[in-house]
Amino acid sequence: MAEVAFARDIACGRDRIRELLLNRDLLTQFVTKQHPIEYDVGVDPDTWSSTVTWVISTDGIPRVFRGLVGGTVPIRLVIVSRTGSPDEDGSVHVDVDGKVAGRLRAALRMTPVDQDTAHTALAIRGPLEIRAGLLGGKASSMSRDHVILPMLGQLTDLIEQWCAG
Repeated sequence: MAEVAFARDIACGRDRIRELLLNRDLLTQFVTKQHPIEYDVGVDPDTWSSTVTWVISTDGIPRVFRGLVGGTVPIRLVIVSRTGSPDEDGSVHVDVDGKVAGRLRAALRMTPVDQDTAHTALAIRGPLEIRAGLLGGKASSMSRDHVILPMLGQLTDLIEQWCAG
């Protein structure tokens, strides 16, 4: 298991970020950056949630590891950008299926930076567990560093670009 701790200050208000997390065009732009073989984007404004699923090829990883994970990896990202809880603004869930499975269950926090409602500190924190037998701990750390954190960085980069105009 590995702890995911992602934080970024974004030049964008919290309400605008919530809107963008429900924007099908932004989410489609995000998922195409993942180089999927196939993908689907779903948005449910009633529950403040968006679901992005995609399948990636493992052709780019060394053959010895590809044998462990398989030829493709299905990924599902669910973002809930508003909850009734005062302790969190929402959640970020990532599920990885296939030969090696894993999941991230993280809280999403969005707070104004220095009381400036046009700048938001976005934080995502939670455990990531990759089930890979004896290699689970190492696989979790590698997945966090080489998949999850870059993916969250790409998403927040897009949000910031869309906020800027």
